[in-house]
Amino acid sequence: RLGQVYLEHFDVHDVAAPILRALVAETQETAHLGVRDGVHVVYVDKVESPLSVRTVSRIGSRQPLYSTAMGKTLLANSDPSVIEAVLEHGLQARTEHTIVDPEALLAELERDRAAGYAIDDQENECEIRCVGAPVFDHRGAVVAAISVSGPATRLPLDRLEKLALAVREAAAAISRRLGAAEKTLQ
Repeated sequence: RLGQVYLEHFDVHDVAAPILRALVAETQETAHLGVRDGVHVVYVDKVESPLSVRTVSRIGSRQPLYSTAMGKTLLANSDPSVIEAVLEHGLQARTEHTIVDPEALLAELERDRAAGYAIDDQENECEIRCVGAPVFDHRGAVVAAISVSGPATRLPLDRLEKLALAVREAAAAISRRLGAAEKTLQ
């Protein structure tokens, strides 16, 4: 019981910070940490890419769950009531690539859940691609998501698929520090 109390007081932000820095060093792309707030994802931490051309984002900003990699990974691992709330809120196009058809979004979330990561292929902002993965706590609940993002010219889809492994490994490292069981991370 003492161990559970200890784990409940871990701050995901503090645990994630060094892992996000390592992820940026490995990928050379901007890394984010986000949490769900209703039908949005809120960016709670960010480590900038060292490259001169990079993603512009702001800690504290809110984006729709359905159009970002972090948001989709949070949504894919949410209760059905959250998915229903997103669909009821509406799927407005943020770019010409945004998934606005509910059936297509549900199919994508199914793939994301099975793969353990989600991709934003210029769905939230033109010319920006991202890959995100879920962060689990000691109870096996998804409490956050992380992502790497960058210009589409540097992140063609084949590179994004390769970066998914690094993002998943970083998310698993954060999850382990939050006490997630190995079986949750597979």
